[in-house]
Amino acid sequence: MSMENLRWILLPVLALSADVLAHGEEVKLTTITAGDIEIEVPETWKPAKTTSRLRLAQFEIPNTDADGENAELAVFYFGGSTGGIRANVERWIGQFYDQQRTVEIVNGKCREGRYVLADIAGTWKKPDGPPFAQKTIDKPGSRVIGVILMTTKGGKEDYYFLKLSGPDGLVKSQAVPLRRAIGVDDESEQSFELDDAEN
Repeated sequence: MSMENLRWILLPVLALSADVLAHGEEVKLTTITAGDIEIEVPETWKPAKTTSRLRLAQFEIPNTDADGENAELAVFYFGGSTGGIRANVERWIGQFYDQQRTVEIVNGKCREGRYVLADIAGTWKKPDGPPFAQKTIDKPGSRVIGVILMTTKGGKEDYYFLKLSGPDGLVKSQAVPLRRAIGVDDESEQSFELDDAEN
């Protein structure tokens, strides 16, 4: 599904983002439909052209540092071939060098169903080019927040993947807006061990 086929709806609501908490600013959200899920993203996240047919949506998150790199949010759907929770989280973790790597994994309930969220920081082996090429660029001071979103719409469980990636500080500042994007129930969130994954 291309960006042109996504349904956009503007909603005048408040986002509990880091900017709102720090400055009391109101941030408008845009609701998009990607496949069978809806997410609400801040208007500061700029829609971008998808770079793969497996990406339902893609956004660029501007860096306020003029010399800094922007962050990116991508929404993926792989159909029935997901690889499972453990395999995907381990793959995300494996994209970072062991040295000085930090990993936090949580799970909980959200508007669309259940989720597992992995927050990983350190030196990222950022993919460079098509996946089959297996080329990477070392990016110290990076962070990736990956979300596996499990829905039960239509009477069957389905998996969507959200990946927020970029400079450590910028991605960290967008962790709350990302949770709001999928409607996280904060009280349900708890630490998660990969050994507890059902698949």
